[in-house]
Amino acid sequence: MSVSLARFSISQRMALVNFISMLLLSVGVLIVIGQILSQDLERQAIDRQKLCMEIAWAALQEKGAEFSLFDGKLRAGNTTLNENYALVDTIKKLTGGTATIFQGDTRVATNVLKPDGSRAVGTRLAQGPAYDAVLGRGASYRGMVQILGEDYYAAYDPIKDRAGATIGVLYVGIKKSLIFQTFNDNMRLAGFGYLLSPPRSVADQSVE
Repeated sequence: MSVSLARFSISQRMALVNFISMLLLSVGVLIVIGQILSQDLERQAIDRQKLCMEIAWAALQEKGAEFSLFDGKLRAGNTTLNENYALVDTIKKLTGGTATIFQGDTRVATNVLKPDGSRAVGTRLAQGPAYDAVLGRGASYRGMVQILGEDYYAAYDPIKDRAGATIGVLYVGIKKSLIFQTFNDNMRLAGFGYLLSPPRSVADQSVE
């Protein structure tokens, strides 16, 4: 059922135009603020990535500074890294993110969980930029990756033996949804708050 503006007085029409203008302006401001905050969160995530990797290497090198394959397993000094869940869980406690040790392209110790809640041990690093950088070129990789269907801010470093061959990979990552959870909640609250509390100039407008 259509409503003709002719039924409203001039002051009512001005109030409606004012309300719509303020609504559009507020939506625009929220979008700009959201973009700025989102970019800032991404910068923070990248900085946190770097710190997490430094902590992970410090924890790993406490077990031994030289890495090797012995009896088909990855070792740091005399410590076997396969199924060394205490190590990756310590990294997680210190960083708040996930951690994984790969032997070649296979997860041998991790706190990344499969949908059934079990550790993703035995799963492989997916083909893609991270795989190509670390296992293909022996170089570090930083960026967004998907792990078991979830987006992560991820960092991968090659684990090399004394001869310089890449025999494993050290990974740390932060789930994107966790980084943006508070941001998304706040943006929704800001939007609802505006809709429930229109501008005072409109709310106080007298109706003739």
